[in-house]
Amino acid sequence: MSTLGTQLSSTQFATVAQGQPIYEVHVAIPKTADVAAYHHYMTSNHIPAILSTGNFFDIKMHLSSAASFGVAQPELDDFVAYKTSYFAKSAQHLQQYLTVDAPALRADFVAHCPAGARITRQVWNVCEEWKQEH
Repeated sequence: MSTLGTQLSSTQFATVAQGQPIYEVHVAIPKTADVAAYHHYMTSNHIPAILSTGNFFDIKMHLSSAASFGVAQPELDDFVAYKTSYFAKSAQHLQQYLTVDAPALRADFVAHCPAGARITRQVWNVCEEWKQEH
C-alpha cells in the first residue's frame, strides 16, 4: 500500500475519487519560435473556443520560469513553458469534451503550435482544498 493510502481515511478516499476534475495541458515552446503569436492564438482563439463548449467553468493559463519546484531543468532552458488548467464542471463534462470537442480543437491547436513544441496532457482530481478569506 502506498504512503498516501496509509495517511487518508476512508472518508477522504471518497473525496479523492469524486474530486473536481482538472484537465492540464503543458506546452514548452522553443524560444526561437514566435512565442507571442502562440500566446495570442491561445488567448484569442483556442481557450475561448474551449470555454464555449460549456464543459469547463474556469480556465487558467500559467507561464513558468526556467526552474520548476526549485529544481533546475536544463532540458527546458531553450523553451518558454506554459501550463493551462481547465476546470471541468464534472467528470461527465470532461469526458464529453475529450470525446466530442477535443479532436477538432486539438487539430486546430496543432496547426497553430510552433514546430518543436513539447506537449503533455494530464487529468487531475482535486483531493483537498484550502482557502483563505481576502
